[in-house]
Amino acid sequence: MPIVKYFIGCHLLNNGNVNNYIHGPICHDAVIFTRFLLGANITRNQLMNMNGIGWLNQLNYLNGQPWQGNNIPAGRAVGFRDLNVGQIIHSSISLGGTRVRGINGLLLGNGWTNAGDCNLGGLRPVNNNHHYQNPNNPGGNMDVWISNL
Repeated sequence: MPIVKYFIGCHLLNNGNVNNYIHGPICHDAVIFTRFLLGANITRNQLMNMNGIGWLNQLNYLNGQPWQGNNIPAGRAVGFRDLNVGQIIHSSISLGGTRVRGINGLLLGNGWTNAGDCNLGGLRPVNNNHHYQNPNNPGGNMDVWISNL
């Protein structure tokens, strides 16, 4: 993997601004781009031809691991599934520990800066099945998944 590509990926994990590298992204685009830079199995062709929710098949969160309150290694893709609608509603990138960074996710990570980081450890559990209260929708529940990509 080219060292410059990897360096930019690490820079994004350390508070670099993803908007300096991609234009008008939604959360899934920012996560995929960061994973690409960190060496995930994503091609340049895919980056040029896919966007938005089209990345959810590639991220394949529900075939990953459910988050169970443990630390997540930095650089992993993290998905939030709204249990009321049964869909992934947001993607973030893990920063190590229980912190994630994302964009356009309101309280789940709204800006690619430290101010927008979300600490998963602060999510309120609603039962023993690793379901959490959605901070963006206090009446809604969600679960959190870690992609294998």
